[in-house]
Amino acid sequence: MPDEVLRIEPLSNVRRKRAQMVQHGIAAFVLASNGWTHLTAPAGAHHHPVLAILEIGAAVLLIAAAAMETLRHSRGLHGSVGWVEIAGAGMLMVEAITRLYEPHTLALRIVSFILPFIILAFGLFDVRLQQMPQLRATDDDFRMRIRFIRRSRVKWSEVRTARADAENVYVERNDGPTMRFKMGGLKNRDEAIQWAMEQFRRRGLTAN
Repeated sequence: MPDEVLRIEPLSNVRRKRAQMVQHGIAAFVLASNGWTHLTAPAGAHHHPVLAILEIGAAVLLIAAAAMETLRHSRGLHGSVGWVEIAGAGMLMVEAITRLYEPHTLALRIVSFILPFIILAFGLFDVRLQQMPQLRATDDDFRMRIRFIRRSRVKWSEVRTARADAENVYVERNDGPTMRFKMGGLKNRDEAIQWAMEQFRRRGLTAN
């Protein structure tokens, strides 16, 4: 029998995403302002108008990507990659190139080019990171995974009974302490609790 999976959304991830959007918006505004200042500077004051255009273009791209991402999330849709992170990586790359023409240390220039590639990697693997938080019911056990290193599981054979309140699912084991699967911090908390209890109910592991 194939595993059954429910994707869950931790509220901490939702808040982090919103804060990220605000940060990107502020950064895009600053970059666009700098680009416009460079582009409209008196003749001879700025020798790289192409970079100024790239600054403005990267800022516009980032704002557009953030707007599309917000619209997709409001409709419950998810893209194949994290376009906001990819656009942000492009913006940081333009900033790194700009620093080549300014008096900065070699170390700062190197770091400026490393960060865009890190952000780009996060963007390319964004879908996998979004799919990581999940509830999973296998033939052998029930699992809850929030982050890469934060996961809980219990074997069906170890469960005596399961119950739930408005925030958690409690699993009383045949031997050992009662396990608590914390659902209160999930955006889709009610759905997650209902789904989890249905899995235990199918296996005759609930009180009613």
